[in-house]
Amino acid sequence: MSYDLTSFLTTVAASSASIVAILGGFIASKLISISSERSNVIDKLKAIEKELSFKQTEIISKQEKKDKEDALTFIRFHLEDLIEEHPLDIVYDIAENQCITINRLEPYWNKAMNLFHELCEAYPEEANNAEYNSDDLPKEIARKYSEDSFSYAILESIVNFIKKRVRKEKRKKLEEERKNNFLLNSLTCLDLNYSDLTEPLQEVNLISSPWNYAQNEQDIARLDTDIKYLEFQKKQLQEQKTALTKPKGMRTGLIIFALFSIACIIVPLAMSPRYFDKLFDFWRIKLIILFLFFSGMVSIFLYLVYLLNWKEDL
Repeated sequence: MSYDLTSFLTTVAASSASIVAILGGFIASKLISISSERSNVIDKLKAIEKELSFKQTEIISKQEKKDKEDALTFIRFHLEDLIEEHPLDIVYDIAENQCITINRLEPYWNKAMNLFHELCEAYPEEANNAEYNSDDLPKEIARKYSEDSFSYAILESIVNFIKKRVRKEKRKKLEEERKNNFLLNSLTCLDLNYSDLTEPLQEVNLISSPWNYAQNEQDIARLDTDIKYLEFQKKQLQEQKTALTKPKGMRTGLIIFALFSIACIIVPLAMSPRYFDKLFDFWRIKLIILFLFFSGMVSIFLYLVYLLNWKEDL
C-alpha cells in the first residue's frame, strides 16, 4: 500500500506562500516607508547644514566687525602705550575699559604696532620731500590703506595723537627734546595752523556709529541663539538618520522571511510528489513538515508582537 503526501506538501507550500506574501508585503512597505522617511531626514539635514553654515559665516563676519571696533576703541585709549611699545599684557591688565578679550585684541594690537613703525619709516627727514594728504598722512601710506578702514583709522589716530603732543611741546617750548624722532620732526614741519595751540584737534571717528555697534551685539546674540538651535536640530536629525539606517526588527523580519520560505515552501515543493510505502515514514515526514510550519507561524507571531512593543513616551 502507498501513502501519498503530495497534496499535504502542496497545501503547506501554498499556505506558506500566502503567509510569506503577506509578510513580504509588510516588510516591503515598511522598508519603502523607512527609505522615504530617511530621504526626508537627509533633505532636512542638508537644509539645516546650509543654514547653519550661512549663519556661522555671518556670525564670524559680525564678530570680526565688533572685534575691529572694540580693538580700535581700546587702542585709541592707549595710543601712548602703543607708541612707547609697552607690552600688551601689562597695558591690558591696567586698562579700565577691557571691551575685548586679550586674545582677540592681540592681532589688532600687533597690527597697530606695525602700522606705527611703517608710519615712522614713511616720514622723511626733510619736510620738503614729503607728500601728505588732507589727514597729514604720507600719500603712499594713505593709498596703501585707503580700503582698510581699521588700518586707516589707526594711522589717523596716531597722527592725531602726535599732533597733540607736538602742540604741547610747542607750548612748553621743548621741541629740541624731540629732534631725533623723525616722525615728530616731520609732523612739526608740516604746514599746520598753530596760531591757536589750544584749539582741540578733531577726534577720529569710530568705524561705525554707537547704534550700529549695539545692533551688531544684538545680531551676534541672535545668531548665536539660532546656531545653537540649529546644532540641536542637526544632532536630533543625525540620531534619527542613524536609527533609520538600522530600523527596528527589519533584519529579524528578513531572516524569518527567508527561513520560513525555505522550510515551508521550497522544501515541501522539492519533496513533491512524495509517496511512502510505510505508514511510519509517512507520518514522520508529515509531522516534521507540520513542526516546521508551526514553528514558522509562532516565529511570525512573536515577531509581530515584538514590533508592537512600542517604547513608552516620556
